Amino acid sequence: MSDSPIDQLRSWFGRLPLLTRVMFTATITFACLISFMKITAPWPLVWPLVLQRFQVWRLVTCYFAQPLILSTLFDMYMLVQYSSRLETDVYARRKGDYAFFICFIMASGWLLSYFQQFYMLFDVLLFAIVYLWSRHFPTQRVRFIFGIEFQGMFLPWALLALSFLQQNVLPLTEVFGILAAHIFHHLTQPSQSPRGPPLLSTPTFFHRMFSDNRDAFGAQRVATTASRAPPSHPWGTGRTLGN
Repeated sequence: MSDSPIDQLRSWFGRLPLLTRVMFTATITFACLISFMKITAPWPLVWPLVLQRFQVWRLVTCYFAQPLILSTLFDMYMLVQYSSRLETDVYARRKGDYAFFICFIMASGWLLSYFQQFYMLFDVLLFAIVYLWSRHFPTQRVRFIFGIEFQGMFLPWALLALSFLQQNVLPLTEVFGILAAHIFHHLTQPSQSPRGPPLLSTPTFFHRMFSDNRDAFGAQRVATTASRAPPSHPWGTGRTLGN
């Protein structure tokens, strides 16, 4: 007897890695609150309200509050798709490192919001995740709209071009997400000297929070190297985006 759609959905949700599941749950929850309950006021990042009235929750809600429309569904698909790959393949035994990456991107987005007055920052986080995925899987084949196929290293730029065509203006939040992820990736790579530490390391409490199985920099480098091995999955030829 086959499982019901509800059971299948529950099973799929349970298989999502922890941090991806949290981000997906936050996004779909806020989408329902905005679209069905019409609760829109408390979510954008308005700095006077944060600094003067201590509405600190806006530092987080600005990353996940979106209306439930077609573009949001596409964004959630990409979030689950590429965050899951990072969390299960690259950061499989280093969830603390992935949590630190997410916090780094969110903190970077706060700076952008403070100086450029952006109120919703989901695209910063999404494009950072896609860019970091492209750095770890540069030769992975992906399929874009109209059946266009290319290597993973070009995916962030293809999405950026699509966003530019849709908005007819340079999408600064998306560009900033790519830039922040590039800086993070550069700073966390081992230095050129033999066994040199990276310029930016994950604070210890992140590893303690997630009980990472990792005690030294050498163990981190082994895990990272293994995670970059060519994928052996049967879907290694790529997936169609947006379908």
